[in-house]
Amino acid sequence: MRLGQGNDKGTRRQVKLSFAGATAADAAAIAALRTAVAEDLTTRYGRGPWSSAVTERSVLRSVERAVVIVARHQGEIVGRQLLGRAVTAARRWPAEAIRLDAYDADAGAGGFCRRYGFREVGRVTYRGTPLLYFERLL
Repeated sequence: MRLGQGNDKGTRRQVKLSFAGATAADAAAIAALRTAVAEDLTTRYGRGPWSSAVTERSVLRSVERAVVIVARHQGEIVGRQLLGRAVTAARRWPAEAIRLDAYDADAGAGGFCRRYGFREVGRVTYRGTPLLYFERLL
């Protein structure tokens, strides 16, 4: 799969991505990427529940208990186009739906989930954090 990516001169170049299930060997790279995203969100939106660093141990638990899909560019894990791949993987599993949660805040992914065809099915506050729940039937 190719993805157009802008550069500092405003031109577009093609980036080739490959997708696969994550393994325990990917845990450190995934934790580093998720921590970098948390730092970026904190810079843009201020401190919030999204500000926590992610540990390799927590990623290992996810890899052991769920299907974690990663995108790679030149062998390095990057985070693009994964929601579409998750839908494809869930249909093959087979699954009847995908359910997600997102922070109910400016730093949250509610709009992103809606753009990918997820519908909001609930709102809760968990441990002081307002969350939106989304679902997409397959």
